[in-house]
Amino acid sequence: MAALASQWHIEVPITNFGHADVPLVQVPGEEAAFTLQQLPEGAARAGKSKAMQCTNTCSRTLVWQLDATAPAELLLAEVAVNKERRDGAVRLAFSAPLMPSISCVDAPQDGCQGTRLSAVTADGALHTLHYRSPSSSGGSGNGTGNAPDSAPFGLAHQLAAPGAIASVSLAAHFQRAGTPTAVLEVGGWTCVGTEEGNIVALPVGATDPAAAVVLAPTSGLTKMLGGLFGRSGGQGVRQLAELRCMEHRLLCAIHEGGQLRLWDLPTRRLVHSADLLPAHLHGSWTPVLARLTGEPLDASTSILLVYFEALPTAAGADAAAAAEEPGMLATYELFLEQRGEGAYKVLLEAGQRMQSAVHRLVDLALENVALHTVGAWLLYDDAQGRRHVHCVPVSFADGPVEPAEVQLIEAQLSEGYQASSVALAIEEEAWRAVESQLGGSSGGGAPPAAAIGAAFADAVVAPGRLSRPALHAALAVLGSGVSREAVLAADLAELKQQLPRWVAAIPAAAAGAAAAGGAAASSPAAATLARWAALLAAYSRAWQDAHLPLALLQLPPQGDSGALLMLLRRGGLVTALRPAAAPEMALQGALPGEWQQATAQEAQQAEAVLEAAAEVFKAAGGGQLARFVWACLQEGLDLGSAVLPAIVRSLAAGGAASNPPAAHSGGGRLGFPGAAAAVGSAGGTPGAHAQWRAACRKLPLQLARLCSSGSFASSVEAALKVLGTHYVNAHRIRSQLPAVTGPIRSAALATLAQVAWAQLQLLLRLALLLRHVLWSHTLANWSLPAEDAAELEGRLLPRVMDLLQASATAYWAAVAPLADGGDEAGGKGLDPAQMVVALRIGEGGPSGSAAAKRARLSRTHDAYVASLLLAGAASSQVVHVVRDLPDLQRICLLFAQHLLCLEASPLHAAGNRRLQPSPAEERGQPSPADLAVDVCSALFRGRHSAQLAALQRLLPRDGQDMRLLFFRACSRARQVALAASAEEQRQLEEESCGLFFRVAAVFGQPAAFPGQAQAVTACVRQMLGDMSQGTEAVGEGAQAAELQYYEALATMYERMGRYNAAARFALAAACQVAAALPRADQRGACARQQGRLWTNVFACVMEAGRYEEAYVALLSNEVTEVQLDCLHRLVAGLCAAPGGVELLCRLPFAQNLPLVRDGRQVWVPLLQEAVATLERRATQLDLKAEPQPYKVLADFHICRSNYQAAAGAMLAYARRQVAEHPEEPAQLAEAERALATAVSCLSLVERQHAWVMDPAIPAEDGSGGGADGLGEPPVLTLAALQREYAIVRGHAALAAAMPGEEQGLASLSGGGGGGEGARGGDAENVFSQLLALGLHDDAFQLAEAAFVDSQLTRALERVFASLAAACVRRQVERGRAAAGAAGGGTSSADAMLARSGDDDMDTGEAAASAAGGGTAEEVLVAGVARGDGVAVADWRRLKSWLARHEGGSHRFRLRLVILDAILRTEPAFMLPPWLMAALRPAAPSVPGAVPAATSGSADLAGALRVLMQHGRLADAASLAASHLQAALHSVPSVSMARTSQVCFPQALLDELLAQLGAQPGLAAEQQRVADLCGRLRDAAAKQTAVIQQLYAH
Repeated sequence: MAALASQWHIEVPITNFGHADVPLVQVPGEEAAFTLQQLPEGAARAGKSKAMQCTNTCSRTLVWQLDATAPAELLLAEVAVNKERRDGAVRLAFSAPLMPSISCVDAPQDGCQGTRLSAVTADGALHTLHYRSPSSSGGSGNGTGNAPDSAPFGLAHQLAAPGAIASVSLAAHFQRAGTPTAVLEVGGWTCVGTEEGNIVALPVGATDPAAAVVLAPTSGLTKMLGGLFGRSGGQGVRQLAELRCMEHRLLCAIHEGGQLRLWDLPTRRLVHSADLLPAHLHGSWTPVLARLTGEPLDASTSILLVYFEALPTAAGADAAAAAEEPGMLATYELFLEQRGEGAYKVLLEAGQRMQSAVHRLVDLALENVALHTVGAWLLYDDAQGRRHVHCVPVSFADGPVEPAEVQLIEAQLSEGYQASSVALAIEEEAWRAVESQLGGSSGGGAPPAAAIGAAFADAVVAPGRLSRPALHAALAVLGSGVSREAVLAADLAELKQQLPRWVAAIPAAAAGAAAAGGAAASSPAAATLARWAALLAAYSRAWQDAHLPLALLQLPPQGDSGALLMLLRRGGLVTALRPAAAPEMALQGALPGEWQQATAQEAQQAEAVLEAAAEVFKAAGGGQLARFVWACLQEGLDLGSAVLPAIVRSLAAGGAASNPPAAHSGGGRLGFPGAAAAVGSAGGTPGAHAQWRAACRKLPLQLARLCSSGSFASSVEAALKVLGTHYVNAHRIRSQLPAVTGPIRSAALATLAQVAWAQLQLLLRLALLLRHVLWSHTLANWSLPAEDAAELEGRLLPRVMDLLQASATAYWAAVAPLADGGDEAGGKGLDPAQMVVALRIGEGGPSGSAAAKRARLSRTHDAYVASLLLAGAASSQVVHVVRDLPDLQRICLLFAQHLLCLEASPLHAAGNRRLQPSPAEERGQPSPADLAVDVCSALFRGRHSAQLAALQRLLPRDGQDMRLLFFRACSRARQVALAASAEEQRQLEEESCGLFFRVAAVFGQPAAFPGQAQAVTACVRQMLGDMSQGTEAVGEGAQAAELQYYEALATMYERMGRYNAAARFALAAACQVAAALPRADQRGACARQQGRLWTNVFACVMEAGRYEEAYVALLSNEVTEVQLDCLHRLVAGLCAAPGGVELLCRLPFAQNLPLVRDGRQVWVPLLQEAVATLERRATQLDLKAEPQPYKVLADFHICRSNYQAAAGAMLAYARRQVAEHPEEPAQLAEAERALATAVSCLSLVERQHAWVMDPAIPAEDGSGGGADGLGEPPVLTLAALQREYAIVRGHAALAAAMPGEEQGLASLSGGGGGGEGARGGDAENVFSQLLALGLHDDAFQLAEAAFVDSQLTRALERVFASLAAACVRRQVERGRAAAGAAGGGTSSADAMLARSGDDDMDTGEAAASAAGGGTAEEVLVAGVARGDGVAVADWRRLKSWLARHEGGSHRFRLRLVILDAILRTEPAFMLPPWLMAALRPAAPSVPGAVPAATSGSADLAGALRVLMQHGRLADAASLAASHLQAALHSVPSVSMARTSQVCFPQALLDELLAQLGAQPGLAAEQQRVADLCGRLRDAAAKQTAVIQQLYAH
């Protein structure tokens, strides 16, 4: 195959759908019945459908893949050039092994583009599935294809649905026709080729095996005769293809023996049969792959390319030896003409047969690469087993045609490093010479080993080159001993940091043997070179093993020609092939064809200069030197003053005629101390040293010829024109790219790294050449015209150094990783597919699959600095929308040439017509300094401090560019957060502030820094505009720019949390306002600006916790509105700060503010606004806020002795608590405490001022809650407040008794509007609920506080009745429990219910007598010890309450209520003696005296009614008898005050006697009462008679 001339393509990665996360779908089937051809061990096979251009925004294709490790598993994935679809991959697991031939064709269905895939398994089943691609309306209309597709179109979703895969068993047909070998769908028929040469065809969509037909090429007799007179073998079908003739589709079958047969499927006819090989080649070659395509000039002619492999020619020949013979690619022209239904005229003409270094062809693709030219893209293995891609052109017109070669990723990894021992030794010699010169110079010395390792690590971790499995495999081969987990788990930044250490751990002997094939290196430099050369070689091999190219994927462009291919690699990696850029072609010794055609003379001059530069570079160390120089640049060594002169001196020392002895003592002829001695004593190979010296001696002669052949300066300028101009036409930009997806990012970053590194090497070569020429010219080694020397030194060399600086910055941005995954500005770089996957991962265990997925997403493969620039380039139309492969290739190169600061190319002009400039050209190409500023800006916005500091070392250190000084200060400022100690943070803050104030000098002294003020202003506006509140300058001139500068820095430090520094710059800005706005008409703007800056000062000192200074800043502000806002913020900050409430209460707030209210200016005290602020906070904040706003307000008032306002605040706090949480015990308890505090505060106020305004809660309709109906809240006195406190306390008791339950009462926020419930409107409801729950203490307290007069009487009666009933129930329950425990006999409950004169109940007296006396407390303790403490406490409570309210008219009424409640609860209950004692006649006060007569207030009638009502006749008789007896003793006395004292309820007594007479067992009581009544009547009659006689006289 011809060597590469100028056609060169580079491989870049696009996407990786992987295997681990792909869902698995089981396909049912039977056991294997046939032995199918299987893939070799370790091999894989893949294919695709045609491109599905279903939308105008994206080209996509369906890819299938088979692997020998899983013969029964088929991987399907949809691949697009601009997006990664979710659910875009699936694995199909079959029950039997698959035939390594898959049919994948486009099949539209229901108006949607789709793909139909057919596969045959070893059980004889034909499996067919149809995948529907998103429709045209389903894609996004923004030109990116970035909108997520709907779920029903997902590949995994569709194939997981029931019935998605149709299976038809063709085992019976295969048993007759032969074992299947190939499958293809053609013209509505699914055709399967067999080993017998037959075709089994089944109509598409048929599910009945009977519909299948078998197409046999010959009859049975012909087969037999063929076996006798012809060839008996070679009938098996190797491949099926589709041949198109107008609208007809023919089946093309290629057999093992080299036969071609054409079938017309509708008529089932064999149209044509021909031999592809001549007779003398039969039996020596067998077809492997074949491709058909249309002939570019004739629609009726097709081009057939068939690849043949050699077969053993003799019996017993070794198959391996035959496999080592190169293959043969044969071309054919196939002419078809239809002559009727199923009749065709076929003419097959054989073309040239090409035999080359292709030892095993893996895949073959045909493409129209140029006009009248078909390109055959070959994916093949060479004799060493390395896989390559070449394009062999087949031209159908006159003219030169050149083949194309592809540089795969594994070939890029070697970077031209020499693997031979001699070449490596020569490079080692050159490297040691350069190190020696750097060590003896004042430029800072040679870079350390860690820096050199980091430079080599960039070749591994660069975008598109990193493969963690391959890296671990390479390290394992070299014996590094690194674990697989360490390589896979490290993020990109950590991996780059650890890789040099891992390489340093490689044994020296293993590194030397692997790299050079010899012994270990004998010096540290040689060991470093050997280790990295060995790693790159091993990594290249491991990379191809891990990501072996499997198939060529072809995506035709949309509306464009010349689309390149894509490669499908093992592991799900998909890559694209792009044309090489000018620097990449120049590294291979060629220039783009456009330069050859447009400017042949300049191209020739450029080639000569680049060739000479390559020779100088080779003598200086070659590819290893480029990495060494890159390490020097990253360490901050100056390239122009230190590195390049050291390389030139090393070349001069190597080219010296001899090494005089003086050199060993430090004095060489050329003035290089110790250079030659260092080279000679390093222990290198003598032969390598001699070869290196010979190469150095040849350089002056070569350069002399180059300089004497013509104008050397013009030749250099021609080379610069090639390297410094665009190589992609920027006028083809269609529209802006709104977002950067994963495939676009991967391809763009990989392209940038590739092109920038090539540009860096070429410019380094050119710079080294110019330095060497000027050095030699200075030493008079040859004559150089003075004009050329001045041109070189004054214009061309600085231009080369500028471009070199730009390429170094671009390459650094491409390979420098971001520690946090590449946060892209504005969110434009977020990949929706990754976001969806991240959302679908969910949570999981730390060791599960979800954790692995999350870790994989957090460690993105393109987390580089350039990804930040890519988002900005997309938004600024530097790159355009991506639809297909040409678009993707174009934007990748456009992005690269934009970062390389290339100028507009003259090759893109169209004759005399002036093209419209592109948006990038209108803005002007950035200079290297502008590019550095752009990179710094992106890093600064993303807060990547480490990367920003690293970039500062790469940039020049001249200190004259204020923009770079500005970013150096930014780097110091960003490092503050990374400092370990507070002291270090303070020092970094002071240092950064000092640098920023140094930069500010450009505004005060513009003459000393010409143009720097505008540059710094542009940097500030570009970088900090999004962080500042206002980015436009106030005023004009340098003073206004300085003001904006200070404001931006104040905002930056404020965002960083360094508020002390922010306050400094804010104060500086405030001092600058007057100078920026000096005119009289700007006074208003000046005042507003100063007010805003004072606000910034106030905010910064507030954040710093300096509240006293914040108060001073508040008073210093002259803008009243701003001052008022600062007051609100100060109050809020003090309330939230530790100890701030105390300071808030101590601040005076004595100033008055002039405010405009209702159209007029009024003076408002600052204290009033502070109170209003506290009140608003209390109203608006949550009740759970800390500290509690209402309490803060109350404390504020208490410190100023305003107890009335404090009481109002606590009342409002209590109202909100019960309004928002009426059922929660904790909140109601808090409300109770708040009301208690309010009552206490109001008690400290004089009586005439002891009131508060009712903070009525507004009604839901927005109306006021005032009780007077006028919208004014009512006034609450101290008594009303106490009453409300009792109600709330009752609510709290209810909530505590029933936590979490419905209380069945209206909440305090309900009822009347405006808090009517909180003012006591539901006291009756609360009282009823308390009684229902048995909370008698709370009910009693509520009754005393909330009710008066008759309401109080009724409430007391209800409380006594409820408590008495509760006492009886508890007493009865205790008695029954005691009886159950005693067992047998009379129960204790019966004893309590029996009539007895003893007090056996657990009342106070009974318990005391039972305990032998004692106090009430002792009685209660004894009762608790016996388990009846509750009953004792209830009886005691009842007696104490009765004693409390026994006076006046309530005395006997309450006792009757208690008596009625007891008997109503338990009619047979023994009446408490203490209760009945008050209803009986009073005992005589003097012993032996006569009892007093019955008092009428004792309400004997009421007691008798209650007793008779409940059937207690005996007790009624006893009570009546006692009163009658007392009356009999009182009748003779004449000391009665009133006659009413001896009045008796005669009617009730008569009724009692009647009821007693009705009871047989109460005759004695009846008799007694009747006798006493009679005696009393007689006594009364006698007394009446006596009185009458007395009055008669």
